Amino acid sequence: MNKWGVCLPVIILVAYLLQGCTVKQTIYLQDVRVDGPVNQPPLHLISGDENNIFTLSPKIYINTTRQVNGKVEGHSKVNKNGIYQLDTVFGNSGKFILKESGENKYDFTGNNLHWHMPDALAGVDFDLKLSRVFSFFGSFNYSHIDQQDLFSGAAGFGINSRKPHYGSRFDFGVMWHNLNNEISSAVVTTTSQLFGSSQQSVMLYKDYGKYSTYNFFANWTLNSINSSLPFDYYFGVGVFGQTIYDYVPSQIDMGDYLSNVLISPEPMKETPVYLMLMLGVYKNLDDNNRISCGVRLIKETQIENLSKSTYLFPTVQWDMSF
Repeated sequence: MNKWGVCLPVIILVAYLLQGCTVKQTIYLQDVRVDGPVNQPPLHLISGDENNIFTLSPKIYINTTRQVNGKVEGHSKVNKNGIYQLDTVFGNSGKFILKESGENKYDFTGNNLHWHMPDALAGVDFDLKLSRVFSFFGSFNYSHIDQQDLFSGAAGFGINSRKPHYGSRFDFGVMWHNLNNEISSAVVTTTSQLFGSSQQSVMLYKDYGKYSTYNFFANWTLNSINSSLPFDYYFGVGVFGQTIYDYVPSQIDMGDYLSNVLISPEPMKETPVYLMLMLGVYKNLDDNNRISCGVRLIKETQIENLSKSTYLFPTVQWDMSF
């Protein structure tokens, strides 16, 4: 092989490397608004006629919290006034671009999550006995906020236990829900030449839309049966998650100067985990009808700086068995 046969591949490789570049993108989650309820598992009590195999349960949960603010991960650094400062510069492409200011030296300490909740959540549950021990259940819920209709629900299986003076029920399954999101983000793109300078540009995004997802839950309920009191009582505990966003920027804010293409970004996701305590009383009207009233205390365990992390929900439910 002559010397050109050896040198030519080396020359081509060197030329490629000299022209090559790397592109790095970082997504910052600047502000998140969420409209929608805290979704909740259904309530199932063990009482009434043991021969009933199907129960239909209209319900309403009253929300005593209208808005909470907190901090979610992913915000950019900010200037001394807590603002993400951008400069307008003349880029290599001959166009004006946005670039991060050198004043952004400080960690963001404010709140970038704002969750608005509806006044109430109404719905209907059904429960179908598959045997004396196992049941299949489902639920459908409705709420309304800011002229938007939102729907949610659940489905799963229950394990029943009945004794002479008490009953217990363990439920597990999947909850799904709709939420409205308004999310502002910044995408920083840094293009670096292998042998040369690098260039940075910033794009601002603002995305609106309805978000749907599902999460798992489990809860256990214990209730008295035919107590000597005017009413029977129930007690329950549970745990569940609720994803409030799973986000990739898509809608460019029209105030920007230059369009960039996102390169396979990883979604930004937030799934708070809740602990639930249920307390209440119920009254059997007859063997086929039961009404229950109670409260639910729900504790959020993960979001930082929440203005309120424990929520109180008065509840009313009417069970019709067949």
